[in-house]
Amino acid sequence: MASNDTCYICLAEENDNQKFMNESPCKCKGSIKIHWSCFAEVRKSSEICGICKNRFSFRLFNNNEGFVKITLNYRKEYYKSGILWGEGPYENGQRNGHWKCYYESGALREEGPCENGQRNGHWKTYYESGAMREEGSLINRQKEGHWKFYYESGALKAEGPWVNGQPNGYKKFYYESGALREECLWVNGQPNGHLRIYYESGVLREEGQFINGQRNSHWKIYDESGNIIKETHYNNDGQIIVPDVPLAGKKRPNEDQEQPATKKAKVEE
Repeated sequence: MASNDTCYICLAEENDNQKFMNESPCKCKGSIKIHWSCFAEVRKSSEICGICKNRFSFRLFNNNEGFVKITLNYRKEYYKSGILWGEGPYENGQRNGHWKCYYESGALREEGPCENGQRNGHWKTYYESGAMREEGSLINRQKEGHWKFYYESGALKAEGPWVNGQPNGYKKFYYESGALREECLWVNGQPNGHLRIYYESGVLREEGQFINGQRNSHWKIYDESGNIIKETHYNNDGQIIVPDVPLAGKKRPNEDQEQPATKKAKVEE
């Protein structure tokens, strides 16, 4: 027989891998306890509690990888471990209102408004430490308008306009110190235009033209004194057409310290 400290299904106690449900999934009263994982197995085979004969208030979702509870137009969704995944108003079978989602540690992961089941409005995403990670407007779950991205320290990392879920417009990247690192026009998610990359001191480090995400035409690399130390020419396919050789007597700056984001076009940060 199960005791007050054991699951009435498997008769095991609570541990780090098997947590008890923090509220009854039905109308059973008293000290009956059940692991989230045990309840998942019971719920797969029945919608009715075998003890109180009432319908379970929780159901499985996301391919049986989580739980949902809806009470008085408010919905809670849980990880399979039983930790709260997200919560918010739920009307007419859809998410409507301000929703919050959490890391499995319990820390807030993201929050913002939903409308007719879609993320619409100003959303914020956080690092697990609680620091802001990114913020901006969503329309039908897609980024729209001006977005900002942050280092975990709180310093601005990148910013720029988005259209239909892709960067479109003049986008800037920053060092954690706040100094401008890179700037370029983006079109349909790709750099298109004159790119400039800077040393943290503010001196121009590299510049050249991008067309449809590929390097094009004449590119230059400078040392921190402003001297050209390398020049490269690219064709319309992004292929080098002039040997990529540093100018005589000049050394190329150490690229291991900071790789330009557009060496492999980055869409978000």
